[in-house]
Amino acid sequence: MRRTLLLIITICLSFYSADAQSCSSIEEWDILITNEFPNVDTNTINSGGKTSNRILYNLYSDKYFIPFSNKSFEKLSFNSGVKTWKKLRNCRSKNKYQNLKNIGWITHFGLSPLSNEIAFNQVKKKSGEINNLRGEYNRIVNKFESGDVSYDELIRYKKLANTSFNSLMPSEVDHFLKLILENESTIANKSLLQSANQYTLREGNLNTLNDLENFKQLNQKMYAQANDDTRKVVTTILSDKKSAVLEVLMQNESNRLRQIGSGEIGLVNINSFFKNFENLYSKYQNYNSVNILYQDVVIGKTKIVSDLKENVSNKIANAKTPNQINDIESKYLSNTNKEDQMIVLINNYLLARKNTILNQIEVDRLKAELEARNKRLKETETKLAQLEKAVEIIDNYHRAIGGMVNLKNIKSTNYTMTPEINQDLSVFEVSGLNDFEMNTTEMRVEKSIFSSSLFKAYDKDGNLLKLQKIFYDGKGARSIRRSFPGGVSYPSLEHVEKEFENKDGLFSFENYKTSKFIKEVSYLGFETIEKIKYHKITYQTYNAYFGWRTGYAYFDVETHLLKIIKAWSPSNKEGWNYFENYKEVDGIKVPTRVYIGVNKYWVKVVTEFNMKNLPSNTFTYDF
Repeated sequence: MRRTLLLIITICLSFYSADAQSCSSIEEWDILITNEFPNVDTNTINSGGKTSNRILYNLYSDKYFIPFSNKSFEKLSFNSGVKTWKKLRNCRSKNKYQNLKNIGWITHFGLSPLSNEIAFNQVKKKSGEINNLRGEYNRIVNKFESGDVSYDELIRYKKLANTSFNSLMPSEVDHFLKLILENESTIANKSLLQSANQYTLREGNLNTLNDLENFKQLNQKMYAQANDDTRKVVTTILSDKKSAVLEVLMQNESNRLRQIGSGEIGLVNINSFFKNFENLYSKYQNYNSVNILYQDVVIGKTKIVSDLKENVSNKIANAKTPNQINDIESKYLSNTNKEDQMIVLINNYLLARKNTILNQIEVDRLKAELEARNKRLKETETKLAQLEKAVEIIDNYHRAIGGMVNLKNIKSTNYTMTPEINQDLSVFEVSGLNDFEMNTTEMRVEKSIFSSSLFKAYDKDGNLLKLQKIFYDGKGARSIRRSFPGGVSYPSLEHVEKEFENKDGLFSFENYKTSKFIKEVSYLGFETIEKIKYHKITYQTYNAYFGWRTGYAYFDVETHLLKIIKAWSPSNKEGWNYFENYKEVDGIKVPTRVYIGVNKYWVKVVTEFNMKNLPSNTFTYDF
């Protein structure tokens, strides 16, 4: 009886002690959450969110759950969990715990894996992953504390702090980063020295030399984090190793150098040797072994060139250009002893030959320049002679048709034309106006030669067919056209801003010396056309529609009259005008028949020509 009573008392005390310890553990969880996440309000975070899960999985990991229930959560059965939950679910109602900061989250979410089988299984899996991750974490922390972390491992551990380890509690991550910061310089010093010392064990070859040269670049992060004393020690280690490697390499290169013979072949070989030597070792000339071998190359080449002095002298003597001299200098005199007596003689001879060649080049240049100048002068003289002859021909033409005085007194013209159609054509031209219909059989054209010109075209019954007015401004002209019943219709006035050329064919050369529409006048000599001999003149003429064209004018050798004008059209077809039957009107000879086209496909017959001044109102029209 006494033994049974003692057992009942012991069980009751045990239950009371377990209940008190469990609620106290909830208080410990609250303190842990507050310390780890001081800025997190657990009343506002969502279940299943990143922060909520981070807290939950860590609380059920061994580090924090074993103190809670004296057992790993991974070894806890669901039924045991439910029993524990039943003991803890009412802790919140107790005065001591109801005001805890995180009691709401702990009661609703923190304890849910103990009562919800789905949550139980999920958290068991995730907390197991946290246990494994923390095991790796502790292993690395122990390596830091034992000083067994290499620099490469340090770089990897830095990444872990911000990736995998970020699932652990914030205090653990902070501790890990602190360890990295405290040991970074020490690890960099140690690793840098270890890497440098490993190079001292390598063989003396080009690969080792190149790796020594690139050591700092390959380990630039370690260099940046190591202290000055360590960097100085490493620099000394590398420099000593470079010197040792270069001693071995220079010995090998020296053996190769001694195998080079003499003569032109020896020269080719030693130049090739030096080129390769310079590519590999030019940056190491401050090392004694490299400098000594360089001097040996200079001595060896100097001897080869000295033995080839006659051959070199012949090459210099036969050189014709500065480039050939430069090639000889590069091949024979580069990397030689410039104070050697024979090298000095060869070099002086080369410089003298070079100056001779340069002087001859300058003489040839001046000669060519003089010849070109004389050629230009001769061409200019020829052009002047051709121009003078052209001026003579044109002046004779002006005198033949009445003289410049009479030409300049002309202020206007009034003439009637009757076209004779030689071929089936749809359009013909009168004074540059090219849009009259073929049923027109007679036209009267009035034209002023003042700065403001007016063209009028009439049919045989006196009806006005077309009108064109030109306003000259010194730079060009503004053209206004209008057609009337019987002519080609225009929907409205047409304003054309173009250069305008006076090319009626009667007085084309009147102002050729000052006109901006004629240039490059030149005499080409005689030409016979249809058994008639002509003086031929060429010139450039400007047309508002086609631009500059080449023109040719033919003047009768006997009468001096202008008989033919030929010009090239934009389509490179010849355009011809033939001027026949010159008759005198008011002291001026004018052609009364004008044939158009190379085959004279139609002709304008002037039936009346008046050279007198017309009334001023003749050239007035209200547009």
